[in-house]
Amino acid sequence: MDRKDAEILNILRQDSRTRNVKIAEKIGISESAVRKRISRLVSRGLIAGFTIKTANEQVSAIVLLKLEPRKTGEVMASLKSRGVEIFEFSGNYDLGVSVSASDLQSLNRYLDELRELDGVVETDTLVRLK
Repeated sequence: MDRKDAEILNILRQDSRTRNVKIAEKIGISESAVRKRISRLVSRGLIAGFTIKTANEQVSAIVLLKLEPRKTGEVMASLKSRGVEIFEFSGNYDLGVSVSASDLQSLNRYLDELRELDGVVETDTLVRLK
């Protein structure tokens, strides 16, 4: 997965109904390239499905990650390959990851996946209330 794929994923996360032509305009590639990239992301399992977001059901959070210093690059590469928004910090935590989930159960599953990444020592989750 490269930067264009990550941009496509971010656009589709915001609105899974965004037309390929609009995505192509936003990221500067042809519509056919967008279509092929989306198809490849689906076949590789990076896009598991297209869904809708209903009012008041979305759970947003920032997950803070404390990492083993020698594993930072590996963890960042893994997170980037998932197309998530990453923030680097100084202080008690090394990274922050922006997460949106359809419900708390989905958020918990995703947190379990993050905690299983080799190099993640500790997490702290900040759930958005409003």
